[in-house]
Amino acid sequence: MARSQFPRLRLLNRLQFTLERLFVRGVSFQLLLVAGLIGLISLIGGALVLPVTADAGHFGEVVWWAFLRLSDPGYLGDDEGAWRRIVSTILTVAGYVVFLGALVAILTQWLNTRMRRLESGLTPVATRNHIVVLGWSNRTLPIVGEILQSEGRVRRFLLRQHASRLRLVVLCDEVTAWHAQALRDDPAIGARGRHIVLRSGTPLALDDLERVDSLNAAAIIVPSASTGASTSADVATIKALLSLSSHPAAALRPLPYVVAEIQDQRKVAVARRAYRGPLELVSGNSLISRLLAQNLRNAGLSRVYGELLSHQVGAGVFVREAGSVAGSTFLAAAARYRRAVLCGLVRPRGEVFEPILNPAPDTPIGADDRLVFVAHDYDDIVPQAGAPVPPAEAAPIRHAGADAGEGVRRVLVLGWNFRVLALLAEFASYDDERFDVTLVSMISARSREAMCEGEGSLAALAIRHVEADYVLEDVLRGLDPASYDNVLLVSSERLNSEEEADARAVMAYLLLEALLEDQLEDRNTPPDVLLEIQDPDNALLLAGRPVEVMVSPKLLAHIVAQVALRRELRVVFDALLMSDGPEVMLRRVEDYPGVLDCPDFGAAAYRIRQGGDTLVGIHHRDGDVLRLSPPADAPCALSGDDRLVVLATAAG
Repeated sequence: MARSQFPRLRLLNRLQFTLERLFVRGVSFQLLLVAGLIGLISLIGGALVLPVTADAGHFGEVVWWAFLRLSDPGYLGDDEGAWRRIVSTILTVAGYVVFLGALVAILTQWLNTRMRRLESGLTPVATRNHIVVLGWSNRTLPIVGEILQSEGRVRRFLLRQHASRLRLVVLCDEVTAWHAQALRDDPAIGARGRHIVLRSGTPLALDDLERVDSLNAAAIIVPSASTGASTSADVATIKALLSLSSHPAAALRPLPYVVAEIQDQRKVAVARRAYRGPLELVSGNSLISRLLAQNLRNAGLSRVYGELLSHQVGAGVFVREAGSVAGSTFLAAAARYRRAVLCGLVRPRGEVFEPILNPAPDTPIGADDRLVFVAHDYDDIVPQAGAPVPPAEAAPIRHAGADAGEGVRRVLVLGWNFRVLALLAEFASYDDERFDVTLVSMISARSREAMCEGEGSLAALAIRHVEADYVLEDVLRGLDPASYDNVLLVSSERLNSEEEADARAVMAYLLLEALLEDQLEDRNTPPDVLLEIQDPDNALLLAGRPVEVMVSPKLLAHIVAQVALRRELRVVFDALLMSDGPEVMLRRVEDYPGVLDCPDFGAAAYRIRQGGDTLVGIHHRDGDVLRLSPPADAPCALSGDDRLVVLATAAG
């Protein structure tokens, strides 16, 4: 019995296999198969009623009769005779199953497949002068939001590209409904998220780069990966640059302008060799380590930088051609801008730009120079021909205080990530300052010591490694955090997710806050606490608490987005954060004797500029009000507790 059934089973399997191969070849073969089945049923139905048909010579007529019953059940009541009615009923039922059911199923499946393909972002983009973001990470949403919020800067960018409107294309590994919803839920993007084009793919594949029409883009942004070690993230970025540069059509046309984030400064030279077109590299670790170092040395700067580096709130950094002030000295030109603060120059040197921030008052301005401003809007950067200039006899106001370079600064670092080494290197670069650093983490102290020993520049630092879990109250109490000048909490790279790392850092801060309240009963000055996190939503959890919060991915995203829209800003941001150049500082009013006598901001800025520094704004401690680049005729309204936001050298 089994042997006799085996040939039939094999024949059935072969038939099923043949049908399967036809169905998987696409909708055209499926429709062809259904059409053949309909034709076969029509032939069989016609043959069944042919013997009872009066005119047996017209086989085509009975086949057509069968097809009509198969395709339209309305003919069922027209038949006469029991046999014809039985066959007609069978054909009508078969029509429901095959003609309607199969066709509707095939067309529905085809339509669903086409819709899923369109929603999955596999359709090639056909446009020009658009902005492409290669990759979805914790930088992507802030980058897109910053670009959309920078309406004036975008308008000028489009004008330079001869484009009519902004088109943003984001390349994700796999587009899902979550990505589209994340764009719409972001407060800086909102309803405009539906106009952003999402495409699936990886920047390492040439087909995926063609899908976003990369070679026709006005600018391409390559953000760093969300998580993982800096080495693996930089390898992915460099591979993306190689993929762009090795496109077959790249030899026939100019490569687009690219802005890429490199976390490790030592990989910058390799990244530059990987791409042959115009390229700006933002060194993430170096910039964040400099921001952390400056905030630790000068408490309160996180708020200033949060405004300067982002175009969404308050004042920002702008670059504009010298225009009519070319040929003037820096001091004379600065007096002509009544609603903006002139901070420096960007001087072209061949294909690169040289930033000159806070130059000497008598520095001449060349015709090719770009001017660097802090202003609230690009329209504020307009020189006034008849602007009042303070009298020549006004005495310069020079800095007469002491900066944070005297003594030894004790810093307690809770947590460990790949930016801590860069932070230590930044500490070591300050020649006139000494640091005593205690590093606490559950990562092996021996491995951390080996990493520090591999950095020869850290030999001058006093570093103590403690292997402990700092979220335990007894451990944290034993560290005596109140005895330090600064406490820095960082998101640990030991954990698998940013959410878990941020949660651990926030929990450590809450423990620290309670301990400091107990330990400071007999001490006057609490340490300045700085918290570095990855998710901007977590910053809202600490609002109103005595802690400065730095969301490093968001700050880097703001910098990358602005550099994409204005290339010269990259060297400006680098110069602002360099340890051996001018930097933004918060200084006491009493450090500038005579500033209290100035009637308005313009007079104070002019006299301080005569003395060699640049007054950028005022931080009123009473009410915690920060005013960057106020109008020149705005009253200073200074008190002894206020702080001046100045651009100066540490020794100045």
